[in-house]
Amino acid sequence: ILVNAICLGISIDFELKGEDTSTFIILDHVFLIIFTTEFSLIMFVFGRKCFMDAWYRFDFLVIVGGILSQWLLVPIMSAQGLEGHFIVQIPQQLLIFRMLRLMRLVRAVRLVSSFKP
Repeated sequence: ILVNAICLGISIDFELKGEDTSTFIILDHVFLIIFTTEFSLIMFVFGRKCFMDAWYRFDFLVIVGGILSQWLLVPIMSAQGLEGHFIVQIPQQLLIFRMLRLMRLVRAVRLVSSFKP
């Protein structure tokens, strides 16, 4: 989670400066695969009961949002030849949504601090 947060921060900085972010886009896909796998395992172990926890609901929404924006919306619009169209630029400019993923870091810190004696 910490490495993802650092990569997101650097990626956003590069994006705002207009620099090449292709490495960070690949890393973003890797992290999304990891988070999707993690949540799938949680669902396998706990079933629908995990949705009783607000953090797991938050994780679910962040993961679904990532899947929709990275794996569905952008490729579909790119295939339609709408790369420069404002609809394709919306996911790229949703920095606030991407920053929500950093909230996972808050959750991790909170969990670690709860283990202190």
